[in-house]
Amino acid sequence: MRRSLRLLQALSDNACADKIRSMFPEKSLIDVGVVDPKYKGLGVKLKFALEVLRSEGYPCGSRTYAALLKIAAAARNPSIAEGLLQEMQQTGVEPLGVHYVLTMSAFASRGDAENTQKYWVKLRRKGFGRDKQLHDGIFAALMKAYGRAGDEKTAFQIAKSFFQIEKLPVTTHTVLSMYTACNTYEKMRQVLELQTKHKIPLNAKMLVVITQKCESSEQMSYFLNFMQVPGLQENKFFWSALATLYVTEGNYRALDDVATHLSGTNIINASICSSLIKGCQLRAEAEPSEVTDSLEKAEALFQSFGGLGLPGLQLPGYALLTFYASRGMVEKMESLRASLRDLGISEGQQLAEILEKGYLAAGDASAAASVTIEEYKPALSDVNAVLQNIPASKK
Repeated sequence: MRRSLRLLQALSDNACADKIRSMFPEKSLIDVGVVDPKYKGLGVKLKFALEVLRSEGYPCGSRTYAALLKIAAAARNPSIAEGLLQEMQQTGVEPLGVHYVLTMSAFASRGDAENTQKYWVKLRRKGFGRDKQLHDGIFAALMKAYGRAGDEKTAFQIAKSFFQIEKLPVTTHTVLSMYTACNTYEKMRQVLELQTKHKIPLNAKMLVVITQKCESSEQMSYFLNFMQVPGLQENKFFWSALATLYVTEGNYRALDDVATHLSGTNIINASICSSLIKGCQLRAEAEPSEVTDSLEKAEALFQSFGGLGLPGLQLPGYALLTFYASRGMVEKMESLRASLRDLGISEGQQLAEILEKGYLAAGDASAAASVTIEEYKPALSDVNAVLQNIPASKK
């Protein structure tokens, strides 16, 4: 198989940098950006893939475009997907059903129900509508599009049509897609009843979506009866969604339980770490006698997560900055800001607001009024070396 096609398959499967490096060891390719931490996102991977294809003079065929469209869909970039589809037609490569489905998926990820529907119509006009191999993908795109657009009613009207007219079976995939379309707790309960009727067990992916959509611990408690789902305890997305829910509620005790449960594991990601630090702040605000202990726990969380290195330090870093700011701890706040700058983390309006609150909490209105955020290009420093300079609280 041509090397560039193997690259596309690796990228479209979201292969890790090490795998891509082993496939393409030349420094010239690595420098383009896939394994460079300064480059982020699938959009850059797509650009890299196109550069490799052009440099090797690889003729793009149906399989190549499918791989490119898969990357564009995963990157949630419908403009690139649409451009690729147009390029296919201009170069004489006739789009197949899978190409339309992937374009639908790109629009669906943005909650663009109108354009997702438009490409569904095009797909059917081209005669691909009866291809049962495409039905799961079409159904998933439509459910995601209308769910993210907030149109639960239309989503389930479409679902009913697929089940009754297209004879789409109720499977693990279709049930997961239906959860993505839900915007209310009541509708999620209905989906659960449907899958129970068809003897389809809940899985970790379903519970991640459910957790993201629940609005309270009370709603979530019903679904937590299914916590023994295989793979759930190791699922970072589930714990991230659950921790975010607890932060929204101000439930610092539940966040303490999450922190204890995940202690010593490799499950904590940037989002979870950020939520746990926010939980420490909530605890300090609710129980003044626990301020010192809460601060030490927040700093320990940041230190342990920071030891894992980039990417992702901005979320927990800003959470800890917010904690410092809420207590008017200007020296710690400025020190952490400097450390984050040294790590190459960009600054913006969110940081300015945190700093202003910190100076005001410390009673320094002049410093708050003079906060400025400048554009800069910091040199990346060694993560652990910088983290060691962050001051720790003392009892």
